[in-house]
Amino acid sequence: MNSELLKTKHGVSLLVMFLMGSSIVIGTASDVKQDAWEAIILSALFTAPVFLMYCRIMDNHKGKTMLEILPELFGSIAGKVMIGLYVLYALHLGILVVRNFTEFIQIVSLPETPMRVVALVFSIVCIYAVKTGTFVLSRFAVFTVPIVLAFMILMTLFSMPDMHLSNLKPYFASGWIPMLRNTYGAFSFPFGETVLFLFVFRAGNEYFKLKRVYFYALFIGCGAILMATLRNLLVLGSGLFGSYHFSSYVTAGLIDIGDIVQRIEILLSIVLIFTGLIKISICLYVAVAGLSKIFNITDYKTITAPVGIFAAIYSYVVYGNTQEMFFWAAYVYPYYAMPFQLLIPLVIWITSEIKTKIEKNKMGKTEKIRTDDIKVVPVITQ
Repeated sequence: MNSELLKTKHGVSLLVMFLMGSSIVIGTASDVKQDAWEAIILSALFTAPVFLMYCRIMDNHKGKTMLEILPELFGSIAGKVMIGLYVLYALHLGILVVRNFTEFIQIVSLPETPMRVVALVFSIVCIYAVKTGTFVLSRFAVFTVPIVLAFMILMTLFSMPDMHLSNLKPYFASGWIPMLRNTYGAFSFPFGETVLFLFVFRAGNEYFKLKRVYFYALFIGCGAILMATLRNLLVLGSGLFGSYHFSSYVTAGLIDIGDIVQRIEILLSIVLIFTGLIKISICLYVAVAGLSKIFNITDYKTITAPVGIFAAIYSYVVYGNTQEMFFWAAYVYPYYAMPFQLLIPLVIWITSEIKTKIEKNKMGKTEKIRTDDIKVVPVITQ
C-alpha cells in the first residue's frame, strides 16, 4: 500500500470510519448507563496524550511505518517478534469485528442466513479492498464519511420528538470507580485501536500531516460516537440503553414522523456496514503486511486471500454466543488490548527518543570535529 500517496483528508476519513466502525453498532461504555456520554468525553481527553505519543514515534522516523521502525530500533529478530505480536492483535481484532457485524446483520436483518455465509461475504469484500491498496480505500472513505455523518445527524434530528433530558439524570450516578473503568474501556475500544495505523501511515509527507490526521479524526470520531450515545440515552433511557445489544438500531426503529419518515433502521444498517468494511480492511492489511515483513514475502497481496478467509472461518467460533461477545468487549478486551495500545508503544517511544538523542549527539560531535578541522587559508593579495 502506497501510504505516501495519501493526503491529510484521506487519513482523517480512514481514521473516522475506523473509529465509528463497530463502536456505533455495539456501543461503548454502556455499563455506566446514563453516564456513558461522560465516560466517552473523559476517554477522549485520555486519548489525546496517547495520540501525541504515536505521532512522536512517527516523527522521529519520517518516511517509515512501524514495519521499518521496529527492526531499526530493536534489531531484526526482536523487531520481527514485536511485528508478530501486532500481526496477532490485528488479525484477532479483525476477526472480532467480523463477528460483531455478522451478529448484527443476522439478528436485525437476516436471521435465517447462516453466520458463516455473512462472514464470508464480508471477508471477500475486504480482501478485494486490501488488494486495491490504501489510496483506493481512502478515497472510498472520503466519499462515505459525509454520507455516514449526515445520516447520523438526520437520525438525531428525527429522534428529537422522543428525547427526554431527564434520562441523563442523575449525573455521575455510577461512582468514580465504574466511571474510570468505563473511561478506559472507551479508550481501548475504539480510540486505542488506532495504534494499527502506525503500520499504515508515514510521517514526513508535506501533504500528509500526521498530528492533524489523528486529532481531527479524534474530534470528529468522538463527536459522532458521543452524538449517537446521547441520542440513544435520551430516547431509550438508561434502563433500556443498557439492556439492548444494538441500541442505535432500536432507536432508529422508533423514528416515525407523520407516517412518512419511518423504518430508517434499514438505511442505518447499510451505512454502518460501510464503517465495518473499512475497519476490517485495515486490520487485514496490517496482518498481511506484517506477515510479509516477517517471512520476507515480496507482495503481501499473495497472502491476503488465505488470511482473509481464515478470519471469516475463525469469526464463527471465536464466541460461543452473543452474550459472550458483549462480555468480552466490556470486561476482557480492555485489559487484553492494553499492551498493544499503551505498554508496547510506550517502550517504543522511550527507545526511539533515546536513540534519536544519541544519533543527534553523534551528528553534533561530527559536525564540530569537521568545523575544527577547517583551516583558514590566508589570501595573499598583490
